[in-house]
Amino acid sequence: MKNIASFLAFATALLLPISGLAITDAEVERFLLNLSKRTSSQLPMGNKASMLVNVVVGPGRRFTYLYVSGVPAREWTTEMKVHSKRIALNDYCTNPNMVVFRDYQVTVSWQHSDREGRHIMTNTATPGDCR
Repeated sequence: MKNIASFLAFATALLLPISGLAITDAEVERFLLNLSKRTSSQLPMGNKASMLVNVVVGPGRRFTYLYVSGVPAREWTTEMKVHSKRIALNDYCTNPNMVVFRDYQVTVSWQHSDREGRHIMTNTATPGDCR
C-alpha cells in the first residue's frame, strides 16, 4: 500500500507539469483574463502600507500585480527592495494559491509605485526560480 501511494504521488507530480505545458497559450490567456476580471472586481485591496490597485495580463504567459506603496520611492532602501524580492519569490514558489501559475509556466510580476506614480521596483518570478 505504501508503495502504491508513493507511486501515485510520484506520477501526479510528473503529470501536473506535463499537463501544464500541454495547455495552449490561448487557454492560459483565457484563464489569466478571467482571473484578472475576478481580482479586479475586488480592488483596491490592502492597507496604507501597500495597496493592490490593478492587475494586468500579458504579454504571453504573464500576470502582473500593480501596487501603490504608502512609502515614497525615495525612502525605499536597498534592504527593503531585497526583502520585498525574497517575499515575492517565496510567495510564488511556496504559496498553494500560486501553484496554477507554476504549473502553467506563468511569469508573475509585482510592480510597486508610490502614491505620486514614481516607480519603486518590479519583482518577477518564474517556475525556474523555484528549487
